[in-house]
Amino acid sequence: MSCPFSNNRIIFGDRPVQEFRAIKKGGTPAVQLFHSNVYDGFDDMWADIERFAQGHNSQYYNLYGVMNTCRDDLYHKSVTDADIAYRNWLLIDIDRAYTAKCPASDDEIEHAKRLANQIKHFMSEQGWPDPLEVMSGNGVHIYYDLNRMESDDEATTLIKTFLNLLADYFDNQYVKVDRSVYNASRITKVLGTIARKGEESTDRPYREASLI
Repeated sequence: MSCPFSNNRIIFGDRPVQEFRAIKKGGTPAVQLFHSNVYDGFDDMWADIERFAQGHNSQYYNLYGVMNTCRDDLYHKSVTDADIAYRNWLLIDIDRAYTAKCPASDDEIEHAKRLANQIKHFMSEQGWPDPLEVMSGNGVHIYYDLNRMESDDEATTLIKTFLNLLADYFDNQYVKVDRSVYNASRITKVLGTIARKGEESTDRPYREASLI
């Protein structure tokens, strides 16, 4: 069953400024800022975001959005760390333990899901609330609510250190925690779009990013 595009509002929220990107190998990236003040409401804004995402995804682009809240006064430029007003999410990205140029196999997805369950159990023991969990296409994303954490150098260092500690403890021969996703302007997969990496095959198909 296809993931409803509206599920993206759970991750990206009804924010005054949103940035989404369409990227594919050999293609020119498309980057677009969406400002709520030019629409009649957030429903209209999200309808436009969906047209952008699905239109480019149908042309074999991969779709991403900035997962943390941008400053309201951001115009005419791509989002950088300095443009993030505050952090919404801690992203734990579980992917294959080797550098891959093709879609994941079903076995690799299962390894990612098992590691995600181990990490969720650990986080629960530390007092963290239940996270959002997403099948990213080739792995698993776990999102923990940071409750509008201030976006500054201290937060960046804290999240970077934490991801490194998780990776040191949980990485195995099959899957690993991505240590690089600590930056404030981090982009992440758009739900309801197909993740395309390299050439697909019968045992390594393209998959839709969706809530688990």
